[in-house]
Amino acid sequence: GAAPGGAAALLAPRNCARQTARNSRLAVYAVCEAFAGQPESQAPATHASAKNIANRWSGLTADATTLDVAKGQIATGGEVLRIQVRQGFGGVLTRDLDGRNRGDGASRFLPAGTPVYGLAEFEQPGLAGALFIWCAPAALAKTATRPDRALCFLERRQKRKGYGIGPVSTINADRLNTVMMSREGASPYVPDAVVMAYSPVKRPAAAAPTGQPFPQAVTLILRWKPEGERGVRFDALIDDGGGERPFRDWTDEDATGVDHALRLAGGVIGYSRAGESLTAAMIEPVALGGLVTFAPDQSGDSER
Repeated sequence: GAAPGGAAALLAPRNCARQTARNSRLAVYAVCEAFAGQPESQAPATHASAKNIANRWSGLTADATTLDVAKGQIATGGEVLRIQVRQGFGGVLTRDLDGRNRGDGASRFLPAGTPVYGLAEFEQPGLAGALFIWCAPAALAKTATRPDRALCFLERRQKRKGYGIGPVSTINADRLNTVMMSREGASPYVPDAVVMAYSPVKRPAAAAPTGQPFPQAVTLILRWKPEGERGVRFDALIDDGGGERPFRDWTDEDATGVDHALRLAGGVIGYSRAGESLTAAMIEPVALGGLVTFAPDQSGDSER
């Protein structure tokens, strides 16, 4: 499905050899048929959820003109590339986000008109269907002088039934005023996880999409280090003005030779390791508004 800012959601073919549809840290990257050991009934529901989420994409869009790929030999720990990215689904609060609770101050209050960005979680234990979340950077710690967490809320846009107290009882999640926050230490502009915090007795917030990406851009940085005699480990970091923060990492177990490439926002960057150095070169340019996604690393549990 199409998404604001020129990004495109990625739905894998229905006959995927490997099922990859799962909670992927606030980004949907692929959907496949059921695989051995998974109940067949889960695949259609997962596919439907992915198509629903594709209309409200939570990925990062890239500012193609800012891509900077390192030239020459890159020493261990060196920077391979950097590029400006921003949340692809932007919005604005149409009703105050009042997250104050138990004496909390105004730091947990965002007025109507505040820019927000949309996220989508593939699934949440106990709730049926996808969850849609609006967030905005906020200075929540008492000593914070700049945004240190993302203050978020669960959008009330469709019926989501969850498990109640008894085995057959349910609750309607749309009736809950659920305030959420990014985990401590993550970028408030690009959180890698959002957790439910509390439900204050306040009027629920509301937001509407603007059709444009979130206005604030951050820097995505890629560094490398040797992994064994032939491999490479890549570390993707986010710098939002408060220093570099870990975001993703993955490993290429044999990065020698010439057939290695990073696919980034519609572009391709080739790389090769020789001894304790790495060389990289742009093969295909990044697309304007291209989507930055992270696919499953087949060698382990990390994402790339």
